[in-house]
Amino acid sequence: MSALLDRFARAAGRAVIDERGEHAYDELRARAASVAAYLGDRRGKRVALLASPGAELVSALFGIFSSGACALVLSPLHPAAETAYFAGDADVDLVLVTADQHDRARAAGKPVADLASIPAATRPDVAVDGITRDGQTVPILREDVWQLT
Repeated sequence: MSALLDRFARAAGRAVIDERGEHAYDELRARAASVAAYLGDRRGKRVALLASPGAELVSALFGIFSSGACALVLSPLHPAAETAYFAGDADVDLVLVTADQHDRARAAGKPVADLASIPAATRPDVAVDGITRDGQTVPILREDVWQLT
């Protein structure tokens, strides 16, 4: 997944326009890497995402995929009871949320993590798979790349 973002990041231009402005692919890639580092290895797990449309939603989705997890995208337009039903039925381990959706996510009865509280990766030039922005492969260990505070 991060290789796909790397390819897009090499292209100039904007990736997402939302209420906070324009966001480049490099920004989305760096944020996705931070989300993936926060999640760790989640292969075989399910992570729900409850976010308003925008750059945070896109980068979080790529971060979930990069961690190996399956993403369950929940709609902020659905009633809280429906959100809770979907999260419970899918047996998600965690619900990632934007700040404006935090209260709705609590109704799901699952652990909640606010995307705004996820720290930035200390090495945004290196993606999860060890490819630098200039396309060079770097031998890395996760603990060498990510320093979470």
